[in-house]
Amino acid sequence: MYVVLSIIICHKVDANSSDDDDDDDKEDDVSCPLENKCRLAVAFPNRYYDEESLTNTSHVDLLKDPLMLKETAYLPINKQISLFTKRLHSGNTAIKKKQQDVLGFLEANKIGFEEKDIAANEENRKWMRENVPENSRPATGYPLPPQIFNESQYRGDYDAFFEARENNAVYAFLGLTAPPGSKEAEAQAKQQA
Repeated sequence: MYVVLSIIICHKVDANSSDDDDDDDKEDDVSCPLENKCRLAVAFPNRYYDEESLTNTSHVDLLKDPLMLKETAYLPINKQISLFTKRLHSGNTAIKKKQQDVLGFLEANKIGFEEKDIAANEENRKWMRENVPENSRPATGYPLPPQIFNESQYRGDYDAFFEARENNAVYAFLGLTAPPGSKEAEAQAKQQA
């Protein structure tokens, strides 16, 4: 376990972005108490992180940019689950509501995931479009977010997620093991008995 002894803010660095502009400011670099391993979130004192739930990121000291402080809940990253979203909605409230529904459920149930914005990253958009199976694509146009994958395996869109949630089968839908004590784990135990 890691204990955060100082308040830090973490931000994920896009692998495609360049830090060439910051080469002159090497003295401003901040060492990370978590060895550059945490989620896009603010870490507070006495917050514990286990090694398996941390990912590589870059860190910015709050004293250098206190305006960046924005309290967010920590969730472990599950590198298996990828949720493709579109943050710039262009007025499509249906997409926004569906994304919020999936995000809210995953966060409330502490299911770690990696969100991939298709509006901000062309590679994410291309990968999502290429990896949604033909039988899951709309008759015309491209598949719309949210789209859910477990590693490279397509798990479904919002409608499939909604159906799994209604049937208490979200962990099976995601390709994960249901945690002990959950309704889904209890239902699975009854089926096996």
